[in-house]
Amino acid sequence: MKIKKIFISISILLCLTFTGCLDGIVDMTYSGENPEIFAIAINSILGDNGWMSSTDEIIEEDEYGRTMARYESILEGDYNRSFYSLIICQKVENGYAYFYPDFNFIIKPEGTTFYQSEIDLLKERNDWGKPLDEGKMIKAKIVERKENVQNKKTGGQKTIFDEGEIFGGLIREDEYFRLLGFGKDKNERPLFTIAVYTPNGNDTSKYSRTYVLILNPDNSVQESYLMLIEDDYNYQEQLKEFKELNDWELYAE
Repeated sequence: MKIKKIFISISILLCLTFTGCLDGIVDMTYSGENPEIFAIAINSILGDNGWMSSTDEIIEEDEYGRTMARYESILEGDYNRSFYSLIICQKVENGYAYFYPDFNFIIKPEGTTFYQSEIDLLKERNDWGKPLDEGKMIKAKIVERKENVQNKKTGGQKTIFDEGEIFGGLIREDEYFRLLGFGKDKNERPLFTIAVYTPNGNDTSKYSRTYVLILNPDNSVQESYLMLIEDDYNYQEQLKEFKELNDWELYAE
């Protein structure tokens, strides 16, 4: 695969962080009663940066201690994109939440409901009612807020790049985007969510589409590192294939 260098550009916003541009203005600290669910959500759901409006509630537990929770929040800090989801946690141990990658949640826009068949499939994919299988689990550190994306090999600075080098015309000049961190893999490659907004008249914009992007530690990108999300509420299989193609898996120290 070809490697394209991403050049530093001061013109891009410095707020390319997990918490977005309003970090420091809005209190992003989680204050609920189930921080393990919060930890799984911000490391599983694209665009969930852990807003103060995030709420959760444990609604069911199986005989092996797994829990299923209802979780509500907003995507990319956009109050027009409120959602709710069901999330399954396998276990909690030593300050970490353990869960299955890719299919630990289902998500829909606020105001809609899940069919029982969707809930049953979620449980099946997470071995609900079966003995725990640690070989299938990954973990996330239980925190009160989502941390910034930083590249340790570039002095811990936030990632800033020339968007033209990556998008190649995919984003029009009259559009803007919000870039939020998802997590890193064991090779220090961050994965980002890119939410694109299109002019909607009267100096307003509306959400248009989402991409996911992987960067190498040296701020280079391969041709397979950028992908358009086809369905904002049913992307688990597509994201799984993207991560497998690029040998990317969430890593927690």
